[in-house]
Amino acid sequence: MLDALIQRANAKAVDAVYVDGEKIFEDGRFLKVDREAVLAEISKELTRPRPHDDLARAALARKITSYGRKFYEDYLRGDA
Repeated sequence: MLDALIQRANAKAVDAVYVDGEKIFEDGRFLKVDREAVLAEISKELTRPRPHDDLARAALARKITSYGRKFYEDYLRGDA
């Protein structure tokens, strides 16, 4: 039962969340989060130039994506 509750429930199944007696989530939203401030911080981070290692990882991901896609397509057809 615990597994089903924790691992399989979705946000619609949660009415409220309390931490140390304080309600932090209700009606599908977090009560202690300044949404506008969070969105502003995300926007600021997304406009920064990406570090070299991020760019290298993104390039590698682009290179290997087609191989992964082909593997799963073959797998689903039963060719793998």
